[in-house]
Amino acid sequence: MELKPYAFLIIIFLLLYVFMCGQRDEKYTVEIIDDVRHIHNHAPLWGDTLKVELEFVQKLGELYPKDENYQFYRLNDIARDMEGNIYLLDAGNYRVQKFDSNGKYLATIGRQGQGPGEFEHPFLMDLDKQGNIYVVDYSGNKIHVLTSEGKFIKKNNVSVQTILEFYVMQSGNIVFNTLHQDAARAGAPFSGRKLTPMIKIFDNEGNQLREFLEPVDFGSPLLNMNDNTIYTAVDPQDNIYVTFLKQNRIEKYTSGGTCLFTADRVLNYKVRPAVVTNDERGILRIKDAGTVISVGIGIDHKGRIWVPTYMKQAEPTNSYSKYRDKLHEIPGNLVFQIYDNEGFWLGNVVCPVRFSRMRIIGDRIYFIDNETISLYEYRIVEK
Repeated sequence: MELKPYAFLIIIFLLLYVFMCGQRDEKYTVEIIDDVRHIHNHAPLWGDTLKVELEFVQKLGELYPKDENYQFYRLNDIARDMEGNIYLLDAGNYRVQKFDSNGKYLATIGRQGQGPGEFEHPFLMDLDKQGNIYVVDYSGNKIHVLTSEGKFIKKNNVSVQTILEFYVMQSGNIVFNTLHQDAARAGAPFSGRKLTPMIKIFDNEGNQLREFLEPVDFGSPLLNMNDNTIYTAVDPQDNIYVTFLKQNRIEKYTSGGTCLFTADRVLNYKVRPAVVTNDERGILRIKDAGTVISVGIGIDHKGRIWVPTYMKQAEPTNSYSKYRDKLHEIPGNLVFQIYDNEGFWLGNVVCPVRFSRMRIIGDRIYFIDNETISLYEYRIVEK
């Protein structure tokens, strides 16, 4: 029987579809374990074609500015409101500096002290959907809440130790990324003990609702503290994203703690755990800081996951900070690995700035560089 012309087109389409699926499948494999997708990324889906680039917007702060409002001391965090105003937590000066989207100074919020709206040890900051400012103060683990103009609203105490990051979700609940409490107390054996989960969810009044993400037990408090360090981000649907400083893992959770996927990727080096040893007094010391893989995570305006990742490793040292300095001596070594919202690796973009903290808000990436005591703003541009 003679095939009609449109039948040939259908056959050609099906062959092309099968071929494209085969090409795509070569770039990743997926396992389902306990109803959770485990994605093994072998190569970026974009290949060698970059579909985004980073465009410099502005720099705020310098060592010797003419205006003291641009002279910062220990920048710790950054937030942006719906109008595009930028808030910088200038922790060393016990204040929040507010600027408009063009970097024009608008206001100073807070000061050193123990009264309403005053800070003792400000460390982290975020905004809620109304634009109110939340500042974590390490002195007594307090959270100060102020209006965008700096008017004091309330102060809550939270029973969380060693907070690394925090975010105010759309629901009003608060996410804390923490070191598990046992790891903060050196010297205690872990055999037969349950390790403390690293993500904790609190309500807006300071009451803990739940906790999840069990740390890996590496056999000693010092190793557990070093090799379980995570970075977190939250999307507008209150999903929580996690990457690991020293483990080849990227994960996505609901705010209720359900794991939606885990992902890893091919690295150009072998992941090396930290190594500890006893000194002459029997005290545990780090002999080898181990591999450093990821140093942050963020979600952009299109739901893509950005993970700053080191592409090569350096000779081992006994200091994390010295080891990271060595990694930065390798040209172009720190890149953003970009993933879609399902955990599939799309491509890489070279990170333009060395940073101590990074936040992605909408189509902007903000880098805090505490060597130059500056904030750098870049725009994500589609190509």
